Amino acid sequence: NSDIIFIDFNKNIINELSSNNRLNFLKKEFDIIVDLNTRFNYNCSELVSRVSSNLKIGFKSNFSDLFYNIQLDISSNNVIENAYKKINSMVIPI
Repeated sequence: NSDIIFIDFNKNIINELSSNNRLNFLKKEFDIIVDLNTRFNYNCSELVSRVSSNLKIGFKSNFSDLFYNIQLDISSNNVIENAYKKINSMVIPI
């Protein structure tokens, strides 16, 4: 039984999850959390920090050490698509 939850942080998080769903979401244990934002998004990273999971994947930033235990570096010599492929290869086995 796997759940995939997508949250668009360009929208108001209150509109994305009702209060009951928000509580259930924060109490749930996830196998893996992936933040696909290539630029640091505090709201998303803070949500990731509140969710229980052994694997939290995000992109390298000045603050990523605080939120993610697996970080992908997309400095000027790396292509974003390659980072997404790497994420895909990590997620598919789970």
